[in-house]
Amino acid sequence: MSKKEENQLIEEQQEKKGFDRVWDRLPHISWYQFRITTLPSVASLVGGFMSIYPVFAQFKPQYRCQTALDKAGLDVDLSFQEIFDLTTSTPYCQGYQSNQLGGCFFCDFSPETITSCDSTSFSSLKSCLGKREAQENSTWRSCEDYQYDRGTRGNETNFRGEQWETAVTEFTLHCGMEWFDSLSTALGLLGLLGGAFLAGLYSARCRSVRQCQKHVQNPLHNR
Repeated sequence: MSKKEENQLIEEQQEKKGFDRVWDRLPHISWYQFRITTLPSVASLVGGFMSIYPVFAQFKPQYRCQTALDKAGLDVDLSFQEIFDLTTSTPYCQGYQSNQLGGCFFCDFSPETITSCDSTSFSSLKSCLGKREAQENSTWRSCEDYQYDRGTRGNETNFRGEQWETAVTEFTLHCGMEWFDSLSTALGLLGLLGGAFLAGLYSARCRSVRQCQKHVQNPLHNR
């Protein structure tokens, strides 16, 4: 190679900036280097899915207590919100507390009270159960079971054809258990932080895969 050609090559290399220089070295990358570059990329991909996990798996739909109205076999098909209104807009219910609304408490009407009402429409039921006498004969209490408004996602089902669930609906992470829902998100991110810290320590001590395996198998011997 002549001096002129050599100078021209040097000038072309100097003009390349950023990622362009990688293409000069890429043909010289070995299969081993490719593997150790790909594996961290896969870990980063998994970490990305873990970051968006709470958006889908910890979705909290609207919820309310399961009541006798859900099992009464009424003439009218009541919506989720209508049953919620009938069992919470009850200021004369025994033990009623206005600060206990939000889906965790309800007025427990007896089946006899419900069947004595005209159930042909929501308005007739509201007029009957809204009477002071009907509410005073009922008790305000906390939920034993819950109903969720799954209509927000239409007729979606899981891979088994069953109604969809999230971590919140599966493990009842509400009505005092909200802290656990938040903790599960924090623990996932804390695991990523701890994993990155430990992987950094080992990568600083290991120069090859075999050396790293020996260090993991017998860490005291390698000190």
